[in-house]
Amino acid sequence: MSLFLNGMTGLAGISLIGLGFVWLAIRRALSPLRQIEADLRARPPGDLTPVKGASPREISGLFEAINSFIARLDRNLKLTEGFIADVAHQTRTSLSALQGHLSLAVDSKDPKKMHARLVRSELQAERTVRLTNQLLANEMVIHRSDRATLNPIALKPVVHDTLAEMLRDSRMRNIMVTFDADNLPDGEDMLIADALSIREALRNLIDNAIRHGPPDNTIDITLDIEDDALALKVEDAGPGGAMAQTITIFSATDTPAMAPVIAEFEARNPDVTIVYEEYQTVALHEAMLAGAAPDVVISSAMDLQVDLVNRGIARRLDMPEFEALPEWSIWRSELFGFTFESAVIVYNSELVAPEDLANEHRELASFIRNHGTTLQRRIGIYDLRSSGIGYLFATQDAEQGVQAQRITEILGQSGVRTFCCTSDMAAATASGEISLAINVIGSYAMSLAAQDPRVGEHFLSDYNLVMARSAFIPEILPNPAAAELFVMFLISEDGQRVIATQSQLIPILEVAKIDGWAFAQLRAQEGSFLPICLGLGLGLGLLTYLDNLKKNNFLEGWDASLRSSR
Repeated sequence: MSLFLNGMTGLAGISLIGLGFVWLAIRRALSPLRQIEADLRARPPGDLTPVKGASPREISGLFEAINSFIARLDRNLKLTEGFIADVAHQTRTSLSALQGHLSLAVDSKDPKKMHARLVRSELQAERTVRLTNQLLANEMVIHRSDRATLNPIALKPVVHDTLAEMLRDSRMRNIMVTFDADNLPDGEDMLIADALSIREALRNLIDNAIRHGPPDNTIDITLDIEDDALALKVEDAGPGGAMAQTITIFSATDTPAMAPVIAEFEARNPDVTIVYEEYQTVALHEAMLAGAAPDVVISSAMDLQVDLVNRGIARRLDMPEFEALPEWSIWRSELFGFTFESAVIVYNSELVAPEDLANEHRELASFIRNHGTTLQRRIGIYDLRSSGIGYLFATQDAEQGVQAQRITEILGQSGVRTFCCTSDMAAATASGEISLAINVIGSYAMSLAAQDPRVGEHFLSDYNLVMARSAFIPEILPNPAAAELFVMFLISEDGQRVIATQSQLIPILEVAKIDGWAFAQLRAQEGSFLPICLGLGLGLGLLTYLDNLKKNNFLEGWDASLRSSR
């Protein structure tokens, strides 16, 4: 009996030891899974990078499946984010243009002009609806293409259902639509496909026939077998539209400021669609250096534009419209200015009395020093490292005399605040966050002052720098005709009139019969404007302060002046 018990005890001990080893082996084998769990739990929501590390052969399939799932999720997320960005941009641009047309209609005293504006508003509303439908339909098709949605379908019912929906459209009242599938035997319209994608494709073809055909168009839809394949055709009696073209514009100009110009251009050129991408000036310059390939490049930083054109990436344009531009606004028939925008001081009239402001640049330092208590941490300027236009204005001020250095030093003593962009600086002034801002782009300041009685703009009497937003077309374009058409519109009399009447920008040409508060302000300052020259043989001079050594020295001196006084 004792031998039996001893044997069982030994066996139990060996079993426990064996179980211990099994437990250790399982724990070791599952440790990669615990590492994966810890990695996934510790990740922020936006981290969709693959799980790193080597996995045991036994779970390599699971490891690869997890990373494959993460990759698909990341791709879908990026597609969704891109779609949201596209919809937001396109909708914002279209709605801004629509709002502009409606505002002008409301302000119009002439019934004929009001009617014309309302007609344009209706056209813009139709375009907005059409664009939104196209974006949503395109995204739906892309979304469904990633999923196994292919099923056996019959084409005849799909066509019938699509036509039944579209015939409710008021545009179809005078249009005759026929559907011929008589030559197709019963049951031969079956195929493996996604019914919704086919319906959207058919809807798009019919919509194009409506848009580009005459009011009494005839649309013939046929379904037949050709070369052993099903053929679904949509034909109409219209002349056919021109090949649709898309212009991509990279611009350092706020979207609302350019929206009316874009809307008017697209209304005049219905087969051209503009994709407008907004940048900061420095980021735009860096994107172009990195090899970006837009159709048109627009920026207020004239020196950065000259730098890009000087690298040989711009197309030379010879158009008679350019002869009307001031000589200082053109460089080598490749870079063209289309606005006239002065640097001004913008101030909050509730915090600063306009009569107290300096009259000349040399008086600015004394003005800031004499109001040191009330202006402490309440003056705004551009951050020269992130703002191309700020750096341009600062370097051009430095060319005018030593007072620029003294002003920078006294700004440092006042605890000056730096901003990336004009809109932020102007908004901070209007809200009272700061009392005034120096070297603000005048068009934004005057637009804000016209809307907000708290905001005033101040010109100096000795000189006021003037920059021109400039545009160029990159040299390597497969079809530059549409891009050239847009640049030509910018500097045409019609385009300049749109800029003057519908945009917050100021045109470079003196457009006839254009009056208003902003133009009266500019006329009152004639003689004090100092344009930053592209032409007159001075364009290359703008590259002086873009030399790496010169730029670093200038920025280090600027930093030191602001820092040493604090």
